[in-house]
Amino acid sequence: MTATKKSSLAAPVVVLTVIAFAIAAILAFVNDLTAPIIQAQEKAAAQAALLEVMPDGTDFTDVTGLELPENVVKIQKAGNGAGYVFTTYGKGFGGNIQVMVGIDPAGAITGTKVLTHGESAGISDPVVGDGSEFQQQLPGVTDVSEIEAVSGATKSSGGMIAAIQAAFDALALVDAE
Repeated sequence: MTATKKSSLAAPVVVLTVIAFAIAAILAFVNDLTAPIIQAQEKAAAQAALLEVMPDGTDFTDVTGLELPENVVKIQKAGNGAGYVFTTYGKGFGGNIQVMVGIDPAGAITGTKVLTHGESAGISDPVVGDGSEFQQQLPGVTDVSEIEAVSGATKSSGGMIAAIQAAFDALALVDAE
């Protein structure tokens, strides 16, 4: 290869490398700029979800020092004694359904909120959708045997019931402490 051919091949490589580094630097800057904003929004959303599943709760703190049962991600206690909020999951048709479940001191569900799921849109909506028929039956429930599955979404119903059972199992653990 001649010197001119080498320089004509090297020039585009150098230009593309400089462009790639410039774009990477811009992305890093934007990430640093937006990270605190995103973190604040996530914290606000988590607080809103806590209040949705336990409206009477205040001053939530994480329960630590316990070996969490299977399918339990997190336990939070309301500082005013309104109960506990459990973040749990159960296996649905499209994967895990992560649910936040509020349970009062009497052992009754105060509310539920689906945080994440991979269920089929439309088919699973009567189970995992906010304010769904399935979730409307849950406040006041003290045992999963009281929960009725939704016809046509039995796997999704089963995942929700498994997540709720995990919350009751964790409640028994924290009550024993």
